Amino acid sequence: MTALSMGLSPVSPMVLTSQISAGWHPELLSPVFHAGGFHPGSRRLWQDHTGLTRTVQAGQTPGRLQSRRGSLVALQADAALRPVLVRWPKGGRQNMMPGQTEAPSLGANWDGYGVDLAAGFLSEKAVATEHNAFVRQTVAFGPVGTEVTISLTARHAGAHVLQISLGSQWFGLHKFANFDLLTGMARATGCSASMIPAGEGWLISLSATTTAEPSGGAPFAIALTNNQPEAARVPAYPGIAGRGLHIGQVNVNIGPRAPYQEVLSPAEILSPSQPERWHLLDDGDHLPVVLLAGTYEMAFTTHLGLVGYAAITSDGLTGTDLLRTERLGDVLIKAGSLSGAEKVALEAYWQAKFTT
Repeated sequence: MTALSMGLSPVSPMVLTSQISAGWHPELLSPVFHAGGFHPGSRRLWQDHTGLTRTVQAGQTPGRLQSRRGSLVALQADAALRPVLVRWPKGGRQNMMPGQTEAPSLGANWDGYGVDLAAGFLSEKAVATEHNAFVRQTVAFGPVGTEVTISLTARHAGAHVLQISLGSQWFGLHKFANFDLLTGMARATGCSASMIPAGEGWLISLSATTTAEPSGGAPFAIALTNNQPEAARVPAYPGIAGRGLHIGQVNVNIGPRAPYQEVLSPAEILSPSQPERWHLLDDGDHLPVVLLAGTYEMAFTTHLGLVGYAAITSDGLTGTDLLRTERLGDVLIKAGSLSGAEKVALEAYWQAKFTT
């Protein structure tokens, strides 16, 4: 039988200060099992439960985890029930793009018409006498009333006017903004827009609020406008093959604009300004360890430093699942129970590790 609680216990600032300054470490609790984090460099993760193939990168599914201290091993023989190893920046995911390198290219994550997008250069194709020149991306923006900010870097070439437009049925009609990369002027319709100098170009952004709830996501488009700062939403015009401009660092945030995150995949997100945080995505999976018969207390933390506890009784035969939270940053099991002072110390350690 397992009792579960979530949330941080109240702690004394004086106690926290003395424990942190003393270099406290979870091994002082003499745990029977301690994951000690999930960085693949620790060499305690394997993709298979037999320990033949190391887990070395985000997106792989560990089936074997060696305790940081002692000989206990958590095993999952069923590949379908293994968690996913995830690398996200400190603070978690903020860029909602489904997949995005710093210099985007046209691929499975984008669709559009009348343009090429390669290594961050958006260029027209001469596909017809008149055409629309745009790439489009679908993002899960959220329910009615959700504030959305789309930002990217842009630098002019043969083209110098860039437009961001939003899916009309989810944001209302005619929400778009034109950005003139020569003059630094932005013209917004039904939304707000800004331009900030960035290197040889601009950091441009558009903010709007959803007026209907999308099912499966809503699109936004990045379009060329035949160099017309006053152009209408995704205009049609005669194309000039090869004319284009540079874009990069496409960031889609729920709420205000946040620092850029590179979304290589949902399991691997990088941010130049933030240290990485490795964790296991539970997603309903299991990673059990068999403990000796007895009573124990488990402490676990998310990748954001939110701590929870569970009381455990083991019969010495049945595995105890380590995955007690959807995003597991670390887990520790101690024989008996953790005292209030031990919880204070452990929480201080994990908060320092995951939130600073």
